Amino acid sequence: MNKKSPLLAPTSEALHTSTTFLQRYLIKRKEEEEEEEEEKKKKKKKKKSDFNNEAKLRLYNSLKYFLSTKFGGLAQLAISPHATSL
Repeated sequence: MNKKSPLLAPTSEALHTSTTFLQRYLIKRKEEEEEEEEEKKKKKKKKKSDFNNEAKLRLYNSLKYFLSTKFGGLAQLAISPHATSL
């Protein structure tokens, strides 16, 4: 009695189902990884732009302070981003 139990013997349908499931899982996982990479790139770009904005703001504030101490209020008004022409 060398018969295998029918419950243990894989059928072609079961193999096809498991293969299809595995393929779907791998495709889904690959898409998730690509989305994660895109999110990381966006965050990295955002961090760089935030840093650049902070650096520009520090530069602007230091220039404003320097001009206000050396030349008075008119120079400070001249570099104001909201200043209008006199």
